[in-house]
Amino acid sequence: MSNLGLIIASYVVQTKKLAGLPSSTEPTFYPDIKTLLSAILKEHTLPFEVRTSTSEAKGMPDFVLGDSAMFVGVYGEVKRESTTLEDLAISTEQNNQIGRYLSRTGVVLLSNIRGLGLLACRAGYERNPDKPVPPADRELLKTVDIWAAISGSALHPKVDPYTIDGLVEIVERSVTNYAPIADPADLAKILARQARDAKAALPDDLKPVAPLLDDYRQALVARFIQFEG
Repeated sequence: MSNLGLIIASYVVQTKKLAGLPSSTEPTFYPDIKTLLSAILKEHTLPFEVRTSTSEAKGMPDFVLGDSAMFVGVYGEVKRESTTLEDLAISTEQNNQIGRYLSRTGVVLLSNIRGLGLLACRAGYERNPDKPVPPADRELLKTVDIWAAISGSALHPKVDPYTIDGLVEIVERSVTNYAPIADPADLAKILARQARDAKAALPDDLKPVAPLLDDYRQALVARFIQFEG
């Protein structure tokens, strides 16, 4: 099992155990959430840190993903396992907390302990940092049920590989597709990682797409001729 798979398995064991304790509250789960998200960021060389219960971010969010300069890129909200991610995505509790977070960065990571969700503004919505995003203008792009991903015995757990991929996708998209970047060096790192991923995704043999490349080449040439004319 990969290192990330082991961390996910440990997360499930620990959070299920804590969920069964009557003394557990939302902050009880912060260390395990931080460990999981930090592992994903580190493994994929994303230049963000996870901070919990921070006063650096306006509104005292449960956790944030930020850079080394304490710039907040992603807000995070945590609720207990009895709350669904779908209900959390449209919540207006605590003076429309979710809407306020979403208006500031355009993205919020949602956790109900058992799963993780990626919340963004609907396509075409124009954010105003001083105006909370209403539920109708929010879109829950992706969710992953982490607790349901573990099978096998306690000594030999198995983690669904699709769940690992889903968690990585949620975290990566939150910081690369949506989160604002303050430090040019961090932006360079993210662009470099995206370039590496794009290169790795290219097929070894480009012959099957040669006709498509020719079409693009001819279209570009025609466009340049049009401009010159």
